[in-house]
Amino acid sequence: MACTWIYRWGWSTPQILMRLLDRKRPQLATELVKRGYLEKVDVPSGYHHEHHILLLTDRGVRVAEDAIDTSTFNNLFAPQLSEYTLHRSRRVPWQMLDHNAVCQHVLLDEIGSRPQLDSYLTDAECRRRNSYMPPFDGFAFGVADRAIEVELEHKSDIRLRAWMYQRVRYLSLNLEHILHIYTPRNSIMQAIHQYLHDKRRPWAYPVMRAPSGKLWENDRSQERYAIEEVRKRIKVLRLERDDTRISGRLRPPVVPEYADWL
Repeated sequence: MACTWIYRWGWSTPQILMRLLDRKRPQLATELVKRGYLEKVDVPSGYHHEHHILLLTDRGVRVAEDAIDTSTFNNLFAPQLSEYTLHRSRRVPWQMLDHNAVCQHVLLDEIGSRPQLDSYLTDAECRRRNSYMPPFDGFAFGVADRAIEVELEHKSDIRLRAWMYQRVRYLSLNLEHILHIYTPRNSIMQAIHQYLHDKRRPWAYPVMRAPSGKLWENDRSQERYAIEEVRKRIKVLRLERDDTRISGRLRPPVVPEYADWL
């Protein structure tokens, strides 16, 4: 399970793997390294609270691929998978490390420990799923299928509108799905709330890029979607500081029970 998680996310941390496997053994990652499944890679100074992250070794890759090949996940989501090469390329996206660590933690908050392979999608798998699915930070399948977003940095108004349009469009086309947006910033929560409740702008319009590179909202487009029809299926949740969560140091106070507000 640890190998398939890293295969799909690219990398992980000792603390995240303990949560994944529901084990309270600080030496768990060290044991997997000694057994030849994982490799520790030092994190450059200033990029992350962790001293190192975990990649797969060639042996770990084989274990993960064997597990995926014999699972129902492979039949359902094979197009979303790509070959694991991070252990050779070493092209770790260091600048996204804290963000991706928070995403892994939040996904586990949503789906719980020891998840089935077909109970979630990672960010990379969402990007490859199909043309109409936005590049969500994660996706959890269950009683209610829910997309997951983690927003740590503020967006300009026009970029927020472009970002929200994609998500309103997706929810309009997938009536049974919901969206959880996690953020530690009041400004982001307020901006999303304003977008969803602005009576002067009841429609979500696509944002276009002019030849000059400037972004503009095309309010004459027929590809518009009623915000009110999806508003109740969007939940914005605050991430709070938690120093016990070494990776990212953020957690939601409570993951919502979705059955009572659908």
